[in-house]
Amino acid sequence: MRLQGKSAIVLGAAGAGNMGQVIAKRFAEEGARVTVAGRHEAELKRFAANIGGAYALCDITRRADLDSLAATATAAHGGVDIGVNATGWGLVKRFEQTSEEELQRICALQFMGPFYFMQAMVQAMRERGGSIIQISSATATIMLN
Repeated sequence: MRLQGKSAIVLGAAGAGNMGQVIAKRFAEEGARVTVAGRHEAELKRFAANIGGAYALCDITRRADLDSLAATATAAHGGVDIGVNATGWGLVKRFEQTSEEELQRICALQFMGPFYFMQAMVQAMRERGGSIIQISSATATIMLN
């Protein structure tokens, strides 16, 4: 129960059995009050009920969604101590075949989104402190192969 009394947000937990759900489940097992977030409400709702947590719809590319996520977690659990961004999209194609539209989408998701996430978490944690965890993946290097 190493996280007893802590409140955690795990963004990127809307896919059944994905990395975000594994992290959120472990946090709950360690005693944290967990808010899971992502873009698929039915799965978030099911999973949150399974771990005894809260959920919020959130698209990391939308700053307002992230501010709302922090507010939801604060209202449900009294604050935010841990923020985990486990979102991602593996653009599995060669660099020279990547379209401008795909580049814009990946930049929004992998660069701007984490920036917005960290800003929202810093604001939510300002008074009490906390930890922000940014997850990356091996898919980040696929375009270079």
